[in-house]
Amino acid sequence: MHKYFLTLLLGALLALPVLAQESLSYQYTVGFALEPVVVDEPNALLLQVIDRRGDVVSGLEEDLALQLTLRNIQQRLSLSPGSREGTYRADVIPTSGGAWEIAVVGDLDGVAVFQKFLCTEGDFKCPMDRETIGFPLAAPSSANLQKRLSELEVGVANATAADPMGFFGVIAGVLGLLAGGAALMKRKI
Repeated sequence: MHKYFLTLLLGALLALPVLAQESLSYQYTVGFALEPVVVDEPNALLLQVIDRRGDVVSGLEEDLALQLTLRNIQQRLSLSPGSREGTYRADVIPTSGGAWEIAVVGDLDGVAVFQKFLCTEGDFKCPMDRETIGFPLAAPSSANLQKRLSELEVGVANATAADPMGFFGVIAGVLGLLAGGAALMKRKI
């Protein structure tokens, strides 16, 4: 009963919703500091570990880390002590939406730890693009701006690589018009 009260208390301290998973000796609870989680907005992942007696476990910042995975890209984030005893924080700025996998990894009491959490559209919200909630104008995310810039660069490269004879044709046409105009001017005089 005591550990469930602590999980609910952590849910109130962390931005709800949170996910909790139990192993043989510990319960791990993970959540984002700010909800909704918006791409390109600073945020943090928060972790709390509770032992089998229901007590929060402090001093694990050197033993554990959070491993983020999105579309086969992984990054490990170090933990620092959170604002409450037994909580840990890892700052992150999500740069892409999608289904994130967040794993608690490390070693506790000589036992390897790997507790995996998946964000979904249900309990644990995934980071969402700014376009989804922007008001009054939807602001594109940095990833979408980069995609648009890349498309523009390809378009410019293709236009530059197009038949250079077309450019010379335009120049010849302009010179022809100027010569014709000059000949008409001489004829009128």
